[in-house]
Amino acid sequence: MILEKRDRIFNNVSENLSVMAKVVFKQMQYVKDCLAGEAAVEVNEFNNNETIIDSIEVRLKGEVVNAIVLYGPRTGDLRKLMACYDVSTSLERIGDHLLNIFEYLRKSDLDGQIYTAMHDKVQKFLDVAEEMSKNALIAFTCGDTELARSTIDLDDKADMLFADIVDAVAVFPTIKTLDAKESMDVLAINSIAYNIERISDSASNIAESTVYLMEGKNIMHAENKNQQ
Repeated sequence: MILEKRDRIFNNVSENLSVMAKVVFKQMQYVKDCLAGEAAVEVNEFNNNETIIDSIEVRLKGEVVNAIVLYGPRTGDLRKLMACYDVSTSLERIGDHLLNIFEYLRKSDLDGQIYTAMHDKVQKFLDVAEEMSKNALIAFTCGDTELARSTIDLDDKADMLFADIVDAVAVFPTIKTLDAKESMDVLAINSIAYNIERISDSASNIAESTVYLMEGKNIMHAENKNQQ
């Protein structure tokens, strides 16, 4: 009976994580389509997906807490539950950052001079953040610590792309006097880049949870990340 309850708990947690990840990456694709100027998703649909992500996170965390309180899992199971708890937090944050990006894109002039000049840099940055997020989830699902560590290493590239965008948009006011709309677009691109950078950080956190799950090591801030 206890074994059946354990299996049911882990199956539920795994299924919730899987559904959560699918919705998050659907949001990611919507954002990429919007950036590319393709048919944009309806605002209500995007917001509904965000609500789904939030509700799954709450449900998953409730299952984890109940499992710990009711069944007193041993070390290996406890580590898995805590890793899943942390991954759900990171996925929810990725969803939040995608919502922020979507809102900035929706209110900006994607055909204007600022976005036209910055499109390729922003697209490249978003592609790297997406790659990190997908690799981090694959690493976690498969217990692949090598892939997890390579994902963490990519965070340095993400930081450089972020700095490159910030430096590039800072040049626009020195070239010409910006009108109000162009000034808002410059600020929006800075904010979009910030949110993409936070997505890459969340992907690194998922990768770190993989190492914690498989090796019992907490490597946050310890390996190839935020080195001073």
